[in-house]
Amino acid sequence: MYEHTSESWDTRFRLQRGLDVLDIWSRSASQATRNAVYRVLFAVQDGSVFRRYRTIDSYLDPQEFSVYVHDDLVIGIRIDDGVFGIDYIGPARGALRQNAA
Repeated sequence: MYEHTSESWDTRFRLQRGLDVLDIWSRSASQATRNAVYRVLFAVQDGSVFRRYRTIDSYLDPQEFSVYVHDDLVIGIRIDDGVFGIDYIGPARGALRQNAA
């Protein structure tokens, strides 16, 4: 489990991976949904994601977690040494399958 301590979030994280995932997903998303996803990504970047959103840790990798954007939309995130990446954007059911793979 990634340790969500206040010390873990003293520095800002940089988005380094997953822009291709974001680009492909955003082609079919509404502007309002894209804005909601961007707000989550900014919350990951500034460290407020665990206070502002419902998150679920990956049971397979302690550096991965999913963030519920709304209803059935989640973002799969991976944190590594001051950077983060987008692994998945889509329905919650798909995120669970991805974690199981």
